[in-house]
Amino acid sequence: MAEAPAEAGAVEGSVAGTPPPVRARRWPAVAAAAAVALIAGGSAVLAGGHRGPAPGGSAPTQQPGAPRASQNPAALVVHDDDVVEATGQVIAAPGKPVVYCPDLPQPAIGYPPGQEPAPSCPPGYAVTVVGVRLDQLTGVTTVRGVRVGEATLRGTWHDRVITVARQSAPTQYPVPQGLPEHPPCPPPAGGWRPGPVEAQAAQEYVQAHPDRFGQVWIGWPDGPPTGSTAAPGYQDKTQVLVVGVATGDLAAARRDLAAVYPGNLCVQRTEYSAAQAERVRGAASRLMDDQRNGIISVGLGSNALLPVEVELTVLDERVYRALAGINPRLLDLQPAIRPVAAPR
Repeated sequence: MAEAPAEAGAVEGSVAGTPPPVRARRWPAVAAAAAVALIAGGSAVLAGGHRGPAPGGSAPTQQPGAPRASQNPAALVVHDDDVVEATGQVIAAPGKPVVYCPDLPQPAIGYPPGQEPAPSCPPGYAVTVVGVRLDQLTGVTTVRGVRVGEATLRGTWHDRVITVARQSAPTQYPVPQGLPEHPPCPPPAGGWRPGPVEAQAAQEYVQAHPDRFGQVWIGWPDGPPTGSTAAPGYQDKTQVLVVGVATGDLAAARRDLAAVYPGNLCVQRTEYSAAQAERVRGAASRLMDDQRNGIISVGLGSNALLPVEVELTVLDERVYRALAGINPRLLDLQPAIRPVAAPR
C-alpha cells in the first residue's frame, strides 16, 4: 500500500481560524491520489474521502461517553488464546481466507456502474477470521464476486487468526469525551463577557512557545450552542479561551497572554507541553512506516490528558513494545481488536 499524504485531523475545541494539528493516516493508493485536506474554521474536512462502513452498511451516530483521564495500555494487549472482540468489515473473496478489516479511510469516488473495484483490505490491517456466518452480516453487498458486510465478532485470537464464537450486528460504543465543555476556571469579577473568542494573537503566542504551553481549547460557561451556526443567537454564546500551561508560573502566563488577548481567558496547569506531545506524535507516526504494526492513524487528539491518539488494528506484544519506548503516558490507544476484558 502506498504511503498517503498526511491528513489534517479535526480537533474538538480547536480555536477558530487556526489550523488544527496534523494527523498522519494511511490510505489505500487510490485514495492517496484523491484526498485533499481542506481546513475551515479550525476543523478539517476531507474532500474525496470518508471513513465509513461497507457499502450498504449502517453507521449510527455515536454518543459521547465519560471523559477518559487515564489508560492502562497493558490491559489492551492481545495475547494468543485471548478472547477478543472487534467491530468492522468482513470481506470474503473467492478462493481466499475470509478476513476482518478495521474501519479504514475509504475514498469517496464515484465509479460508473459495474466499474467499482472489488473490496479489499491491505495486508497490514487484514486479520483472518474463521467461523463467520456470511449470510448474517449487516449491509451485505457483492462486488466482482467479493462479498462484504459488517459485524461485531467475538472469538479466540491465535497466531493472528480469530476463531469466531459469537457474531452480531455492528456494535456502536460511546466515544469517550475529550475536552470538557465548561472552562475549569471560575468567572472573573463581573462575570464572563458574552460573545465568541477572537484569539488568533493568543494562539500565535502559544504556538511560538511550545515548550511552555500545551492544549488550547474553547470552553462554554453556559453550555455549547446547538443547531445551525447561522441560527439566531449562536454567535452570542459566551466562550472562554482555555490555555494549558506546562512550565512556569500560572500568573505570569496569564499576564503574558492577557497582553495579546483581552477576552475571556482561563489558564490551567497541564502535564505536558505542545512540544512534548508533538515529539510523541512524531515518534508514533514513524511506526506507520512498518505496515506490520497495523497503525491506521496518529494525531493530536482532543483528550486533554491523553493528547496523542493512535488508531490501530490490534495491540499485540510486538506493537506494544514499540509504543512503550515512546512515552505511553501521553498515548490514547484505540485498537480495533481488543481483549473482551479490556475497559472501553
